[in-house]
Amino acid sequence: MMNLMINLSNNIFTLSKIMSKLEEWNEKLDVFAAKNLDSPWIGMVIFLVLMVFAFVAISGYMKNR
Repeated sequence: MMNLMINLSNNIFTLSKIMSKLEEWNEKLDVFAAKNLDSPWIGMVIFLVLMVFAFVAISGYMKNR
């Protein structure tokens, strides 16, 4: 029983660290978006990167079938 409580405590602590890191990244992303995403050129670059990633992912998936 004590082992279970220690493991649960460690897992909660680990999840807490992960959540704090995600919140930190979210704040950094918000600052980046506020500065740079007003430009249509940045939006176009992000869109093209996402399109290339999608095509690569789909082609990789189709090769494995």
